[in-house]
Amino acid sequence: MDYLRYQGVSSQANKLSAETIRLIKSLKLAPNPIHYLVLFEALCFREDEVSKSVLQHLEAHSYDDFKAGIFFNQLMKQSCFERITNQEYENIFADLKQSISHWMVKFPEKHRKFEELFQILEEPSEDIPTGFLQKNIASYLSEHQQDNLLLFEKVEASEKRLRALENDLHSMTQIAMTDELTGLLNRRGLQKQYTQICNPKTPLDFELAVLVIDIDFFKKFNDQYGHLVGDSALRFISRYLQQETKRKDVLARFGGEEFVVMLPDTDYSQALSFAEKLRKIIETKKLVIAKSGQEISLTISVGVASREECENYDDLFEKADQALYQAKKNGRNQVVGYKAL
Repeated sequence: MDYLRYQGVSSQANKLSAETIRLIKSLKLAPNPIHYLVLFEALCFREDEVSKSVLQHLEAHSYDDFKAGIFFNQLMKQSCFERITNQEYENIFADLKQSISHWMVKFPEKHRKFEELFQILEEPSEDIPTGFLQKNIASYLSEHQQDNLLLFEKVEASEKRLRALENDLHSMTQIAMTDELTGLLNRRGLQKQYTQICNPKTPLDFELAVLVIDIDFFKKFNDQYGHLVGDSALRFISRYLQQETKRKDVLARFGGEEFVVMLPDTDYSQALSFAEKLRKIIETKKLVIAKSGQEISLTISVGVASREECENYDDLFEKADQALYQAKKNGRNQVVGYKAL
């Protein structure tokens, strides 16, 4: 991790460190660096996406060694994404700058020699043999061509490195925006997709609906069956979401047991109907525990909202979240639309 990242919390470092250690003891976790880093990061940077997930699992009593490993990997990827790519860019441009500087240092002297030769050619003299001119011009041209060739090769190599780095950045960006457990987008990836769909060129009357989905009584489910079965349940739900949505629809795991489906070109009533269809499908399917063969039923609650003109990301999802809250308050296993509140 980058040391500069912690400068903003240096005044609270002792307090946060002590709190991290107390947390490790209270949860009866192994006092290893992985738990310390994951929990210290969560306490320091509560608004970061990884930290939010950690805090949610702590609140749900579902944080364990397995989850810590996932969070640790996410933090390492995030650190590489922020730090290594910048360093690589700096290395490429430093090499290129050095080559250009070397070429520029030699250019004035070469230019002066060319000027002298051109002047001699424009004002020929019998005292200067033709062979001398040919030899010197050929020598200077050869040397100049060689320097130009070296610079061209350096620029070409830098261009290849930049293309490779762009490909690596694309791959790392995909990893940074993907939920490791389900393969769906994470919160960061979802927000990026929203900004691409709803950009300044998007028509004001463009229809977009959002479903916020929560697995009912998931904490009790984890307590009863264990976190590994809980992870299977999350993958189970994500699989049916993928099966039932269209190619243009956007799916994400929002955190914990919460999922989001973003439906472009879909109005409010269509979104309600689709949400009810999803709810019924999940209700009729069975999650089978691999070891025992036991079949488990799951249900979901869904909040639905549609985008108004010029509405931003936060306002739209706040409406859907309020509808979800009402669905849970009403007894769960149901769909509630924002306009019904």
